[in-house]
Amino acid sequence: MPIRTDLIEQILSAELRMFQSVPAIGANRCLEHPEAFKQHREAQFSIFSKETLESYLDDIKTAQENGQNLMTYKYARMDNLIPKTNHSTLVETVAEIMVDWQIQMLLNRFRTSLESSSSSRSA
Repeated sequence: MPIRTDLIEQILSAELRMFQSVPAIGANRCLEHPEAFKQHREAQFSIFSKETLESYLDDIKTAQENGQNLMTYKYARMDNLIPKTNHSTLVETVAEIMVDWQIQMLLNRFRTSLESSSSSRSA
């Protein structure tokens, strides 16, 4: 059974391959900096549970088996190039909750990191 870091690395590799093959309209500066893309995505995944990472990796593999590029869908949807596939009002509510949750998790992680750094200096 893979550990979290292995899962995250597999996800990042798959997402980067997908991202690099997204048809771009105009110049895409993010493509010039793949490590920055990976760092941003890794920060998001770092707070996911192992079960969530495993589930998402399974989704990526299923998409790949079906010839789908999740990054193409993501960016096409963000740019309103494709319509919503789900019109439930709950989707927006869940997305807002997830963003709040991720912010709180990152703040807690940052706070913990600062406390560790502070206590190691005073020791």
